[in-house]
Amino acid sequence: MKKKYVALALALVCAMCAFVGCGKDDGGKEPEKQPAVADIMTPILDNVQETGSMMDVTTEEFFVEQLKTEGLLSVDGLAEYSIYMNMMNIRTDEIGIFKMASADQAAAMQEAIKKHVENKIAGWMPGYMPEEIEKMENYTMITKGNYVMYLIASDADKEIAEEQFNAAFK
Repeated sequence: MKKKYVALALALVCAMCAFVGCGKDDGGKEPEKQPAVADIMTPILDNVQETGSMMDVTTEEFFVEQLKTEGLLSVDGLAEYSIYMNMMNIRTDEIGIFKMASADQAAAMQEAIKKHVENKIAGWMPGYMPEEIEKMENYTMITKGNYVMYLIASDADKEIAEEQFNAAFK
């Protein structure tokens, strides 16, 4: 009788393992729906709670040049982007969404985002508002095919933004 239960348990485990590969990973494929970056960013900004004095820096010449120098806006294949940053030096919140020409170029954008956040942390004054350093160190990056989004935000806002990001592709 015990052997029967063990065999049944093993069969269930094997069946469950067969479905493990059916997760959220898109395998680097470009999503069928290709929304405009602004159409993704708008509902995110409408729903996050702690936007403070975030500003669209997508066309702000000073920030564009700074981000190009850092390499964030110099990645080959960057087709479209939108970046919102907090303009007050007491908050580090940022939301950036990038649409690459192809999913193959998303990895290069991920590296550029990582470098951007590292530069931001290095430039933060030690001891000044340590919770903001923690927020930067715990930033989130989400990739869906040729789209990459990063968030420096509270956990609650990261959750909301991720939901809105994923909803844009449905």
